[in-house]
Amino acid sequence: MNIFDKYKRLKKEDPSQTLLFKVGDFYQLFYDDATKVSALLGLTLIVRTKGREELVPMAAFPYQHLDGYLAKMVQQGLTVSVVEGI
Repeated sequence: MNIFDKYKRLKKEDPSQTLLFKVGDFYQLFYDDATKVSALLGLTLIVRTKGREELVPMAAFPYQHLDGYLAKMVQQGLTVSVVEGI
């Protein structure tokens, strides 16, 4: 299962969660989570293509900044789940 499919499965289980995926030295957000959190935290939003037709909004920050960004997300009323070991 790729990371995008895992995101969709976890969001289907609990759509209220904002999902942070640990990928290498970064925490990444995808789709609606990326769009919402990038606006709240001032992160750069990029869009990648998955396959031929699907566009995937993405945002990321270095893992060393997790505590600060996580605190800001919670202060904004988000419920956040950190996904590691993909």
